[in-house]
Amino acid sequence: MEESILNTIKNMLDISDDDTAFDKELIDYINSALFVLYQLGVSDAPFTITGSDETWDELLSDINKYGIIKQYIYLKVKKVFDSSGSGSSFQTALDNMISEYEWRINMEFDPME
Repeated sequence: MEESILNTIKNMLDISDDDTAFDKELIDYINSALFVLYQLGVSDAPFTITGSDETWDELLSDINKYGIIKQYIYLKVKKVFDSSGSGSSFQTALDNMISEYEWRINMEFDPME
């Protein structure tokens, strides 16, 4: 799966691959989420992106685990990038989903196993 991490998240946010107006901001948010994933044990070393060249394959070798990782990064980015106009109940729902995904990711990637 040679799919760009940045472009995947942009598409999930309804931003075209060609629209680069928010790339710097999105890259920072994605890298923050990637660091949390590193702390949760998803990777052996911190992973960062610098643009649209980095792919999901570079981050994670097990294709079966892409889904939750993509959703987690999307939710973390959406929470900070697309927070205007969202009510407090929506933000609470995002927080709850993020917390659940962190728990599940921690269980799946527990380095102590």
